[in-house]
Amino acid sequence: MKNKYLYSLLSINFIFVIYIINFLFQNEYLPSPFIYDKNDTFMDFFNPLYWAYSESKYTIWNSVYPPLSFIILKFINMLSGSVLAEDPFLLREVSSNIKYMIFLIYLLSPALVIYNYRKEDFSLKKKLIIYFIFIFIPNQLSRLNFFIITAN
Repeated sequence: MKNKYLYSLLSINFIFVIYIINFLFQNEYLPSPFIYDKNDTFMDFFNPLYWAYSESKYTIWNSVYPPLSFIILKFINMLSGSVLAEDPFLLREVSSNIKYMIFLIYLLSPALVIYNYRKEDFSLKKKLIIYFIFIFIPNQLSRLNFFIITAN
């Protein structure tokens, strides 16, 4: 009986993941509970990426990111094809490869954390539950996308 509820919750979470992925790829922004301003989707990543190439990131933009963050951003931009633009919003529009890379890192990060635990610590069922709980932290994808990349 206890496992029945657990599998029901896991199924609901899985369906919600499919819905979010489908919504994101069709509309290029996340659905309502994640972000209230659709124009601001992924901008926590693209604003620092835009300013990573500017010498005035600490004076004009008043950045609080350490210099290593900008090196990581430049490296990610280089991996995805080195796209530059006149403003951060245009950069987001022309950088679809980076958006897919962010989403892939978002899905792989909890899996890598769980994978590094010893097999005796958790069963596969517990690992799956932890993975889906990790993925469904509200606003994680839309607001913490730069933090997820630099924390790994």
